[in-house]
Amino acid sequence: MATLSTIRNRIKSDLELSGTARDSQIDDAIRSAIRWYNGSQLWFLQKKDAVTLLTGNDSVALPSDFGSLKPRSGRLPYSGIYYSQGYGFDQYTWAELNGRFRSNLTSARPAKYAISGSTLYVDCLADGDYAIELTYFKKDATEPTGDGGTSFWFEEGQDAIRA
Repeated sequence: MATLSTIRNRIKSDLELSGTARDSQIDDAIRSAIRWYNGSQLWFLQKKDAVTLLTGNDSVALPSDFGSLKPRSGRLPYSGIYYSQGYGFDQYTWAELNGRFRSNLTSARPAKYAISGSTLYVDCLADGDYAIELTYFKKDATEPTGDGGTSFWFEEGQDAIRA
């Protein structure tokens, strides 16, 4: 994996710069590019992860690298069946889920969900533990600092950052 200094040196080479006079400006530009592209829907940012909704809970924290308010998909495996959008595990906006389906939380298998902030909410109190599978576009949770700093943007996304 490339580091901040590797990307900086490639940019300096592209621009035919030498010395260290502009290193801090280039580092700032790299971090600005990462902030700009974070949450973009690019193929190499797509990720699949699971969050576990525990018995008696109606919400679960999202992964720290969750970068989009609306995941590409959410699946709920239950008794050998996968429930998903249009098939028993539907995504709603937070306002719609809260207003229509969360007025009286009972214990059941979740059938509806919404994302608000860094939390996934469901329409009931979970009657068991559920591993909810999410496919989403990840973001960098922290920006690279120092010469050895890394970012997943320095892999497949390094050309976008350099540009």
